[in-house]
Amino acid sequence: MLDIVIQKVKSVITDPKGFFQKLKKEKGVGDAFVFIALLSVISLVGGIIVNILMPQPQLEGFEQLATPLGAGAIVIASVVGYFLGLALSFVWAGILHIWIMIWGGRAPYSKTYQLAAYASTPSMLFGWIPFIGMFAGIYALILLIMGTPKTHNISMKRSLWLYLVPVAVLILLGILLFGAAMMLLFSAGEMSQF
Repeated sequence: MLDIVIQKVKSVITDPKGFFQKLKKEKGVGDAFVFIALLSVISLVGGIIVNILMPQPQLEGFEQLATPLGAGAIVIASVVGYFLGLALSFVWAGILHIWIMIWGGRAPYSKTYQLAAYASTPSMLFGWIPFIGMFAGIYALILLIMGTPKTHNISMKRSLWLYLVPVAVLILLGILLFGAAMMLLFSAGEMSQF
């Protein structure tokens, strides 16, 4: 089983178009779920190591809000997160499936689950590594864009828009929230001078 997972990882990373084309033959969500469960262990262990070895930065003035976690608490939180992540993979695939259907997708939920599972390969392998994790997330998004036309029989242009619209909305919301937070901090600083 492990050799099959390793082969799938290589194929997803190096030949995504070919991989998603062959994905049409895979039945159900079982293989994709096992894939996520095994790769998530890498993310789990890597995340634990990073959280234990790397000190978390603290913002000046917010030190009292930081609660340092011991190694045991980090391990427990990570294991709970692992099982929660596995359960939420079905929810994420369901939301993605509805969104793809709105944009004209035609495949069943199982294909969307497979797409989401295999496209998340870079994030599961490298997402726990500081800074590199951001690029892994971008590559996972690219894999979703590339895999959706193969699994849902829609155009590449439609697939591109299908993902770029929510990304643009999230970026805009992030900018607005950041701006609002900065205004609040600035006004709080002004108030404290009086």
